[in-house]
Amino acid sequence: MKSPERITIALDQETAGLFKQLREDLGLSQSELMREAVSKE
Repeated sequence: MKSPERITIALDQETAGLFKQLREDLGLSQSELMREAVSKE
């Protein structure tokens, strides 16, 4: 199986804090949260 493409993003402190809180609240990994975010219509 081909490895997934990797990307890097930069977040300001406020957004990074919100992202971290969402990961903890939802019990998702960073990758899972990003996949969910970009796959929603």
